[in-house]
Amino acid sequence: MFFLKTAYGGRDLAIDFRPPSSGRGSYPGVKPVHYGWQYREMIDEILSTLDQLDTIVPGYDKDLGFELAGFVWFQGTSFLSFITIIAACPAPISFNIDSTFHGMVQVGMT
Repeated sequence: MFFLKTAYGGRDLAIDFRPPSSGRGSYPGVKPVHYGWQYREMIDEILSTLDQLDTIVPGYDKDLGFELAGFVWFQGTSFLSFITIIAACPAPISFNIDSTFHGMVQVGMT
């Protein structure tokens, strides 16, 4: 069993971790390139780590492959700092969470 953890502080689903399938956001003062930047970085880091399992996990056999059996998302208090923005432009948080998992399926992480 191997646990892969990524952790980022001070980020949110509406902007930083906005998955591509959630579309481009329309929050005041946010540049389009900023939407999803941390999501893209996280996906790249996960895929890179999975590609290097034979150098990280002793005895790992690439021919046998691996199975991803779970995914956990903890949304901390950073979401609360965007309450005024969310009040101005309601963001469907459940839609963004769903899009996050859907995006991981698309890149083969489930």
